[in-house]
Amino acid sequence: SNTATRITVATAWTSTPAAGSRYVLNGRQVRQIVSNTATQLVLAQSWTTIPANGTPYALYTTTQNRANPAPVVLVETSLFETTVVDPTDNANRLVFNNSAGNKTQYPLNGLNRNADAGGVLDGPNYDNDMTVDTAALMVNVDAPQDTMITAAPMNGHDDWRRVSLPFLQFGDSADSAINSEPESPPTLMQLLQFQNLLDTADVSVSVTTSASTIVQGDHLVYNYTATVQGSNPADGVTIADVLPAGVTLVSATSSQGTSSLDGNTVRWDLGTVWPGVPVTFRLVVIPCLVGTLINTATASTIDIDPVATNNSATAQTTVLNSVPVITSAGLSATEIRENDSVRLSVNFTDAGSCDTHSARIVWGDGQVQIFPVPAGQREFSVDHQYLDDNPTSTPFDTNIVEITLSDNNGGSDTEMTSLIVANVPPVIVEFH
Repeated sequence: SNTATRITVATAWTSTPAAGSRYVLNGRQVRQIVSNTATQLVLAQSWTTIPANGTPYALYTTTQNRANPAPVVLVETSLFETTVVDPTDNANRLVFNNSAGNKTQYPLNGLNRNADAGGVLDGPNYDNDMTVDTAALMVNVDAPQDTMITAAPMNGHDDWRRVSLPFLQFGDSADSAINSEPESPPTLMQLLQFQNLLDTADVSVSVTTSASTIVQGDHLVYNYTATVQGSNPADGVTIADVLPAGVTLVSATSSQGTSSLDGNTVRWDLGTVWPGVPVTFRLVVIPCLVGTLINTATASTIDIDPVATNNSATAQTTVLNSVPVITSAGLSATEIRENDSVRLSVNFTDAGSCDTHSARIVWGDGQVQIFPVPAGQREFSVDHQYLDDNPTSTPFDTNIVEITLSDNNGGSDTEMTSLIVANVPPVIVEFH
């Protein structure tokens, strides 16, 4: 049982801890002992959290200097199981293999302190007779490396099957085990494989579009989604979309990260994408080429992606022609005389910014003219001279002007206008 500053132990100490020199550990709580009896410890400071009854405790002291020179000399011709290997090690920092093959934290003096029912000895048992012998023994301790029992002192390279040098200071860590792990440490290849496993993430990309068929000049929206399969997040995820020919970028956005345009490549830097938390990103363009539009976005990550087939998403859209529309067609005059000229001015619209155009003009006097409209222009002007009023034996004639505007995709629009061409009577300039 215990309180905030007092501990009562179930079994009396073999040696009562000295006041002020030892500490009690409970998880990560460390407190100094002020005074004690065989079964009760009084602490200098209160516990942050009072330990529950039955909680195990451990005692340790501050680090002491090791003996110098080395501990007692051991020779195979004269081994005493009651010999203290390091008489200066009052902190119990030496460990040895007991008869059960486990590391044990006691001075190497051959005492059976806990008297286990299974006969496990707390001290060295060089001859494996399960008895702490006080007489000198002759045992080939460093076998099977050699087959001789020698009087030479044991050195660091000998195979000490019964005694080991210290490998851990008792109390160095609250959760560190004294006994070694039964498994061998991982190899370098296993560590690299484990690192690759942690650095492996399967990134996939999917896409939907706002429409499967659109008309030139309409906005086409690509809605992408990046997801990660498995349990590992994907770091440094980047999406690249090389814009197909004949599209104009309107916008590029994403639910996380940033987007940028490098030449004709749109790039989204999404950062880390977590499993179960998909990231969406969006692309809006205006297509101008008639036909089948194919667009692909591809994902990459700084991690190892084991599945490359799902890193890209492709969408296919049919783009229809936008027919040109003549918005105005007018002549510079509504009435002229023979041999005069007139100017025709035409304005039109076409959502297909990539289209080229030509105009076919029927002037009404038997003349037909094909006029190529300069690329990118949506207006043009053409001059025409009427040489005759169209001989109908009348003082004037009306000419119908017909304009047909066509694009390179087969779309066209037609408008008509008219003007009057007046007859000019002949004039005698000389008579003989």
